[in-house]
Amino acid sequence: MRSSKELIVSAAISSCIALLFCIVLTQANHVVTKPPPPKPKHVDSYGDHQKYCYRKCVRYDSIKGECSTYDWEGTTKRCVQYKTVGKGRCIEYKRREKCLKWEGPSTICVAHGTRPECAKSEKLTTCVQEDFRKSCKKKGYNGLCSEWAFREICVDSYAQANKKPDPYARCDLYSYIPKLKCYHKRRCAHYKVDSYCVKHHNKCRKECKYVEVKTQDLYVPHNAVKVPKGKPDPYAPPKVFKKVCFKKCHRICSEFSKRSTCDKYENVKFCKKTGYIQYCAQPASSGDGYVQKPDNYNPPPCKNKKKIKYCIRWKKERQCDEYRKVRVCLKRKTLYYCASYKFTPFCTQYEHLPKRCVKKRHSKKCINKSKGQRVCCKYALEGGKQVCRAKASITKCAEFKTICHKVQEDNNDTVPVRGFGKKKKKKHHYHKKKAHPTKKH
Repeated sequence: MRSSKELIVSAAISSCIALLFCIVLTQANHVVTKPPPPKPKHVDSYGDHQKYCYRKCVRYDSIKGECSTYDWEGTTKRCVQYKTVGKGRCIEYKRREKCLKWEGPSTICVAHGTRPECAKSEKLTTCVQEDFRKSCKKKGYNGLCSEWAFREICVDSYAQANKKPDPYARCDLYSYIPKLKCYHKRRCAHYKVDSYCVKHHNKCRKECKYVEVKTQDLYVPHNAVKVPKGKPDPYAPPKVFKKVCFKKCHRICSEFSKRSTCDKYENVKFCKKTGYIQYCAQPASSGDGYVQKPDNYNPPPCKNKKKIKYCIRWKKERQCDEYRKVRVCLKRKTLYYCASYKFTPFCTQYEHLPKRCVKKRHSKKCINKSKGQRVCCKYALEGGKQVCRAKASITKCAEFKTICHKVQEDNNDTVPVRGFGKKKKKKHHYHKKKAHPTKKH
C-alpha cells in the first residue's frame, strides 16, 4: 500500500502537466487561425445564362458499412454455483388395483350366420262364408187387391167328369185356377271359396356336400400290394373327400287367385204352369136382362160348396218382373303372406364368459426416493475475443447527372402562381438491402 504523502505528490504533478497542456493549445490556436475572407458581392448572373441547373443521382450502389452483428470466439464456460435438485422425489412405485364394479357371467356370440326373413308382408282378404240373394233385374207394375169379399160357390160343375157347364147358369165374373206341374231339382245351398295358384316360379339355394374321392383318382405308390379283406393296407392312401356344390330348387307360388265350389246341396221343388181351370167367381143377378130359365128346369143339387175370396176393389202396385241371383259374402277372413324376403344375421355359436371386473381403481405407493442430483445453476464465460459476423449495407450514389432548365424573366406584372416558390421536399430513395449471392458478409 502506498503512503498518503506519495499520493499527494503524484496528484500535484498530474495537475501541473494538465495546466501546461492547456496553455500550449490556446497559443497554437491563436497562431494557426486566420481572419475570415470578405463576402463577395451578390451579382445577378441570370441575364447572362438564364438557366437553373441541379444534380440528380441516376445510379445507386450498396456498400458495406459498420458491423451490426458480433459474436464471441474462444470463450470457455465455467460453473460458479451449484444446487441439488430432485431430492426426495419418488423414483419407484408399487401399483395396487381394486375392483369397483363386477359384471357377468354372460354369454356372447362368437359365430354368425344369415337366414331369410320376411321384409314386406301383404294381406289378402278372402270370403269364408257366402250366400245367394235375389236382386231385381227388371221392374214393372201389377194389380193388387185393396178390398176382398167372400161367398160360397158350388164346385160340382168344375169337376173333371162334368166338362160341360150348365148352359142356363149365368156368371158376371169368371176366375181361373192354374194347373201346375211340379218337379224336384238339386241346387247348391252353400258355397266356399278356395285359393289356388295361378303362377309359379322356382326358388333356388346353394347346397354342398362332401363326396369321397375314388381310389383310382388318387396317387397310389408303386410298392402298394393287394391286402386280403379284413386287414388294413398300410400303403393304401387315406380317404379323401371333396366338396361338391349344387343348386337345389323348389317350386313356390307367386300369384294366387280365388274360386268358389259348392259345399252343401239341397233338393228344391220347381212348379210350372200347364193350363188354367175356369170358374165363376160372381154369378149373375136375376134382374140383369137375360132370358130366364124355363119353369121345368131343375138345376142339379150342389154336393160340394167352397168359400172363395174375390176382389171387389183393385189398385196398381210396382213390383219386380225379373230377378237375378247375387252372391253375398257373409263372413270374411284376412290372410297375410310374405311379398319379399331379406337375409338377417343370427348367432350360430355362443361362448360363456365368467365373472369379470369392468371398473378398477388404481393406486400407487412410493417404495424408493431419490437422494438428489448436483447440477450447475450459474455459469461464467472466460477469455475469447469479439468477432464481427454481419455488416450493415449503406446505399450511396455512384453516378450523378446535371439537369438544367431555362428560366423565364418575371416583369412583376404577372399573377403569382399558387404554390410557386415553396420549397419542395427532398425525396428519399429507399432501396431494399439484398445480400449478393457471391458475397459473404
